[in-house]
Amino acid sequence: MCVGQYVQFTLKDWKKTTGKDGKLLKHETSSAYRAAFHMYTSRLNETSSSVAAHLSKAYAEKLQRDKEEKTRNREVVAAIADIIRFLARQNISFRGHCERDGSANRGNFLEMVHFMAKYNPVLKNWLESHPGNVSWLSHDVQNELLHLL
Repeated sequence: MCVGQYVQFTLKDWKKTTGKDGKLLKHETSSAYRAAFHMYTSRLNETSSSVAAHLSKAYAEKLQRDKEEKTRNREVVAAIADIIRFLARQNISFRGHCERDGSANRGNFLEMVHFMAKYNPVLKNWLESHPGNVSWLSHDVQNELLHLL
């Protein structure tokens, strides 16, 4: 359809759009229109209504969340490093025979981590909700932290 036909088509059906039972009137009374209009008017009344201000605010919130996550992670790594330091100074073995979660004795290191989690809420929360690819409890990480200490 060319542009001329489109204009003729819309002008021909203008009464269906603007009439008493027209589509514009139905649209104005719809809940979607009212919600969008409310959001538009509230945005006009805001002092910082620019898109850049909203993006800047969202970016600042993301930076704050990242900072809090780094702080939690540092606390967890510090607790794990303290456990490793304690076991090494006392010359206590780290690993047991079976280190699965359901095991009765997971080894001194994992048992100490779960024991400390009772008294350290950050460590407890991390143990319950850490992502699967970041555990810091593997023997490779234990050996690396032991070497660094």
